[in-house]
Amino acid sequence: MSTAFDRALDATGADYLRRELDVRQAAPVDAAESARVREAIAHGDPTARLLARVVLDWGGAKRADFDAALAYLDQVPGKLRRTAMGKPSPSGTESYLSLHFGDGVAELLALRLIKEDAWPAWKARAVVLYLTPPRHRLPSTTSALIRFAIETADQESRELAIAGIRAIADPALASQVSAEIARARRLQRPVPAQVRALTEP
Repeated sequence: MSTAFDRALDATGADYLRRELDVRQAAPVDAAESARVREAIAHGDPTARLLARVVLDWGGAKRADFDAALAYLDQVPGKLRRTAMGKPSPSGTESYLSLHFGDGVAELLALRLIKEDAWPAWKARAVVLYLTPPRHRLPSTTSALIRFAIETADQESRELAIAGIRAIADPALASQVSAEIARARRLQRPVPAQVRALTEP
């Protein structure tokens, strides 16, 4: 039987946000949902593991940081709209996230990077910069960066993600690239040459 967790795992865009909230609300009180989330921590799919960790962290000590980081990303465009810049700087946004949250919201933002759609370029680039060295180096975010590099239509964002993936130097990189390429092919999505080259010497 499909659980709220499974439905969130399959969803994207606004549908994903609704389903993620369903999981976060159900997991603490529904024994079956809680068991499904905890089981997914050891799931073979890195996105399932990421979703499970985010749901569990949201119910724990990281909740305030998660809420604050998402609020900042929602509010910063309005604050800068009337300035000379007109929109947020990816590097400035990344600096704010790193200064205020360290790597504590990395898994949340990696998940949102691939689950939400129609992000403006400044936001996607800021999150990619935040997820990659020299700031942070969490192997748990590698698969999300690979998927983003496959799916984004923005070449500059893709190049930032590819550079970040290489810098993270995840020991499981080859298997993660293979899995994401296989997923893209199942969905009949093109795989950029830069992604295929990630496992080449």
